[in-house]
Amino acid sequence: MGKALTPANKTTARPAGTLRAVDYLRVSTRSQVKGYGIAYTGRNTSCYIAVKGWEHVGTYADQGVSGTLEAHGRDALKRLMADARQSPRPFDMVVVHETRAIGRTGPSFWHWLRELEGLGIFVAVANEDYDNSTSAGCSRMQQGAHYAIQEHGNIRTRTQGGIQEKAAEGGHPGGAPRYGYRILNVGRRGEQRLVLDDCDGGDRCSPCGPCTTRHEAPVLRRARQLAVEEHGKWGRVALALNHEGSRTRSGKRWSEANIRARLMDEDLLSARFVFRKPSRAETGSDGAPVWGESLVIPLDPVFTEAEVVELRGAVSRQPKAPPVLWNCYTLSGRISSPCGKHYVGGSPAGEKSPHYVCAGKRASYAGAPVCSCPQIYATGVDAWAWEAVCALLEDECLKDLTREQQRELMGLIDVRIKMTGPPPPMRRGPACPVAEWFRSEGRLVPTVTDEIWSHLVALNLFPKGAAIARQKGGLAPRTVLEAFLEKARTDARWSELDRKHGSTGLRGQWRRWTDSGLWEALMNALEGCQGTPPTKPHPLPAMEMTARVTPDAVNAVADLACRARA
Repeated sequence: MGKALTPANKTTARPAGTLRAVDYLRVSTRSQVKGYGIAYTGRNTSCYIAVKGWEHVGTYADQGVSGTLEAHGRDALKRLMADARQSPRPFDMVVVHETRAIGRTGPSFWHWLRELEGLGIFVAVANEDYDNSTSAGCSRMQQGAHYAIQEHGNIRTRTQGGIQEKAAEGGHPGGAPRYGYRILNVGRRGEQRLVLDDCDGGDRCSPCGPCTTRHEAPVLRRARQLAVEEHGKWGRVALALNHEGSRTRSGKRWSEANIRARLMDEDLLSARFVFRKPSRAETGSDGAPVWGESLVIPLDPVFTEAEVVELRGAVSRQPKAPPVLWNCYTLSGRISSPCGKHYVGGSPAGEKSPHYVCAGKRASYAGAPVCSCPQIYATGVDAWAWEAVCALLEDECLKDLTREQQRELMGLIDVRIKMTGPPPPMRRGPACPVAEWFRSEGRLVPTVTDEIWSHLVALNLFPKGAAIARQKGGLAPRTVLEAFLEKARTDARWSELDRKHGSTGLRGQWRRWTDSGLWEALMNALEGCQGTPPTKPHPLPAMEMTARVTPDAVNAVADLACRARA
């Protein structure tokens, strides 16, 4: 065993001289890491290498790592495989203590073993004294793999059966307890169960000498009280908890989503622990649970029934915003923002002006600082990017793609958009009526000079004269006209124009001029004058787009275009 060093397929020649060997050590449990598992197997493999007369050139050890993981999931084995791919290869043999150290499932056992064989590197099993460099060794390796995989299945079956029986008796089946509870009788086999995480120190509990609990149940009760008082406004609930010094189990500040998920968990409100939830349980090909039926373990309630009803009532009164239609946003996650984050679709269904919002505006916890990146008009930037993509790929069929297919294509060629200038503030709400009039008429915004104004005055369009205000405290007609034209060019708000000109009624003036026909008469008189284009309703920032057009991506895009054509 281990003497004939020519592979079974005769494709790789063995080097002359002393073989270089490394040993791979693995234990799967924490108790083995703390004990002598690694040390014992390491001595065994070292002695085996010495007896064979090989040169020991290295050791790779995975501690507390499951044998069901493949090579890329084990840190030490991942390094071993990376070293094995070097040229010239640094070693010729990998020694393990026993077969099950290689892997516990078919993929985890054979994938890295076959790759090593292709590199001319073989694996030896120390406790049974064989390696896979011969046909006989390969046969024994297959038998060892079958035993290791079957043994893992038997262990898992026995373990899961014991956990199922423990849960059926009302005990805690394992894992971290739900927030608000703790495990009683830790370390006592068969006696562990979940109880409320209430203070157990009484008057002796203080910041200087805290008790053994985390006081999670009182936090939930306080959060329920705040949720009722704030009528389900979870941001305020989280902010109040953070201000009072409350923290999550991991020591972080509360966020809106976190406290809502903890407090409104149906199992918490129903005072139960559901073991092997049907939505999460592993099932076989027939749909039946593999390891046992779902069990409901009753727990001591955090809230009374009346408190649960009160909480549900307070939360149900909170109006729900319509959902965001994510398939409308072809560039969600593909636009970088000035703060280093990215833009995502942020307007709910039915929004007249869909927009992208920076992910930096989402606070990591209640009260956390957020960025000031303005929103971006989604329809405009999507159209700009799609026009650029169509020009890049030069395919007329792409114009027939749906929004969902456009999203797919953006991912195929990895479209990325970077803003090269500060994004302009996005205008929400109704469009500027003055600029909208010029856009609908297809006309420029005229510039009123003294000569042009004299021409308007001569038309007698202003019954009370063009030099004085229509009423006391108002503005002269020329000032009003120039304010309207300024709004059409700059999209300034009515309040900004009022402050600038010392007025309080420019919006009303616009309504009166349009209803009386004065505005139409003035614009007809100014038709043909020099002017500038009206402001766009949603100006876009300066942007540049990059994409990766690889041969595989081109083929995928062509297939997508063919499906759209069909």
